[in-house]
Amino acid sequence: MGLEELRLNYEQIGRLDHEMASLLSQHQDAAERLAEVPGLGVDSAQEIIAEPPRNASPHGWALAPATTRVQA
Repeated sequence: MGLEELRLNYEQIGRLDHEMASLLSQHQDAAERLAEVPGLGVDSAQEIIAEPPRNASPHGWALAPATTRVQA
């Protein structure tokens, strides 16, 4: 049972890798340039491109960083 479950996991990973590559095909040049950075590979480059900015709203809009007022 464990080997069958492992095989299914690998199949799912393969399908997800293929889907991600398809969705990111328009960013192929950027992914290739990122993959050339020492320590990064194709998988890391795709993850960087696919990851939304940390300051993005749930709707995908970038939010301006919050400012803190300091009184003198």
